Amino acid sequence: MENKKTALVTGGTSGLGNAIVKMLLGKEWNVATCGGREDLIETLLAESDEDNLLAVACDIRLGNQVENLVGKTKENFGRIDLCVLNAGTIGPVPLPEVKDLSLIDLRATFESNFFAT
Repeated sequence: MENKKTALVTGGTSGLGNAIVKMLLGKEWNVATCGGREDLIETLLAESDEDNLLAVACDIRLGNQVENLVGKTKENFGRIDLCVLNAGTIGPVPLPEVKDLSLIDLRATFESNFFAT
């Protein structure tokens, strides 16, 4: 596995990130990915019989969890050749008007989409 290129894809448990993970696996890359929901991590792993997939729960806003993800990726695959910083959030659903958005929700959205990346 160490001679293959390795991609780290954040937010790989759903949507665009999940499509990128599956595309890279199909191209025989090693892929490490993360998501904030353990149930989606488990689903991704259950749907794949790939030994070149690492999927872990990770809140990208928390530096120690990102360091853990990077460490596990290097430990499993020996290198990182590509980072796809896809994880993010649109905030609370249904989306309120900005004037009605709480400071906590606004801050969490900004932390995920701007600072974490």
